[in-house]
Amino acid sequence: MKNFKLLIVFLFMSAMASAQGVTYSNTVAGLIYKNCTSCHREGAIAPFKMQNFDDVYAYRNAIVESIKGGKMPPWSPNTSYTHFINEKALAQADIAKIEQWVKDGAPRGDISTEPKVPEFSNKSQIENPDFSKKTQSYTIPENTDDFHFFALESGLNENAFIKQIEFVPSNRKVVHHIFIYIDSTGSFKKSIDQSGGKLPGNNWGGNALSSVKLIGSWLPGGGSNSIKYDMGFRIPKNSYYIIQIHYAPNSKNQVDATTLNVAYSRSTARRNMKVAPLIDNTVNLVGGPLSIPANTVRTHTAKYRVTQDISLLSIMPHMHLLGKKMKVYAISPNSQGDIIPLIEDNWDFHWQEIYSFPKMIHLKAGTTIYAEATYDNTTANADNPSNPPKDVVAGTTTFSEMLQVFFCYDTYRKGDEEIDFFAEPLPFKSINISCTLLPNPVRSEDVVTLNINSTEAPDISLYSMDNKLIKTYKATDAIGKCNINLPPLSAGVYFFRIQNSHDAVTRKLIVN
Repeated sequence: MKNFKLLIVFLFMSAMASAQGVTYSNTVAGLIYKNCTSCHREGAIAPFKMQNFDDVYAYRNAIVESIKGGKMPPWSPNTSYTHFINEKALAQADIAKIEQWVKDGAPRGDISTEPKVPEFSNKSQIENPDFSKKTQSYTIPENTDDFHFFALESGLNENAFIKQIEFVPSNRKVVHHIFIYIDSTGSFKKSIDQSGGKLPGNNWGGNALSSVKLIGSWLPGGGSNSIKYDMGFRIPKNSYYIIQIHYAPNSKNQVDATTLNVAYSRSTARRNMKVAPLIDNTVNLVGGPLSIPANTVRTHTAKYRVTQDISLLSIMPHMHLLGKKMKVYAISPNSQGDIIPLIEDNWDFHWQEIYSFPKMIHLKAGTTIYAEATYDNTTANADNPSNPPKDVVAGTTTFSEMLQVFFCYDTYRKGDEEIDFFAEPLPFKSINISCTLLPNPVRSEDVVTLNINSTEAPDISLYSMDNKLIKTYKATDAIGKCNINLPPLSAGVYFFRIQNSHDAVTRKLIVN
């Protein structure tokens, strides 16, 4: 009888452990959907789907092997060093849970508690783009990595500010990643026309890219890229959009035509963000030249001294096939020499991305940015293009090496470091002017109140959404309430522009 009671207790404890253990429904599904399904879905670039229990169960052992080895998800920055927006990285605790789930027989658990499978649209996320054009149809000629350039005429007859960019590939199975540049002179477009979209540097672009401005990127599963807080990229009239598409290996005879959608700012964006390789081995390498002898692992360092206060928005390291790791940090000019971590990147040439900080990082004048890049020119490096290894020096081709770090930044403004790009809705922050609008929505010919906090009495303009001026007003005071009698307006969306001599903000107005 005693043994029978012990057996009952044991079975009860086992059942409780199973009920409280890791299941697909209570743990694994959420991790997979968040970090994997954007690529592992019907019509996307990954080789198999991970959209339901059956999909994941079938590949459970391969999944564990990939995540334990750090191969998947393809997120190379070290999340214990810095964090970025839209991270796709599994914590060690999450990896352990998935591994334990497989060891326990991969139980599904309570189906009623499973999270909903995320929905991904292949359609445009920009409802009414100001610019929408498709690249020419392109047939991939070989089964190797293929970098191809396309030029699209902007059609702008006046300068504009880009607020949102979106790519919609027609064949997502073959598009590995995309970079977009602005060509303000047409010189790069001419090179593309002459070469049929293929340029030096294994088609990467080489030195020719110094004539264009990098403004964005796209990876599988990515949506539209938008810049908030009245920031943007200035595109001069008569410019071209240069699109570089990396087509994945084993895609021979596949066809793609990618659509570029762009939305321009409805107000004059005050801040034209800059993009530049502040770290560049041709300019600021320490103890150069850049070289990696055969059968060696070598670390090179480059540094850049900041000459004025700047605010960093994003970062993009760049090396070639021998690159293994890059650590980028800044040392402040104060007496303590505080270290500001920027990125520790476990470099993967096949998964390059622009990484955006959750908040802008303020670097004061006199700050020094350091980049320590490690290269592996041995047979232990699976990406080494030479076997046996050969001496490698600096150059623009894929088989040479580079040490670059691109930054998207602007001159610092007070309060930049408080801007939270995760926050929704995004409140506008400014030292010179701020404003709230009440009531909203309204009816035609109602009275609205703008609560203004400005350094001087601002000018106020009312615009339609197609940027047509409707009426102008003048506030009597720099701080306080300004009551405005609306003119007759049709139902729709409008916006106020509130501007002083230093700054400007916009506020959306909805008329019912």
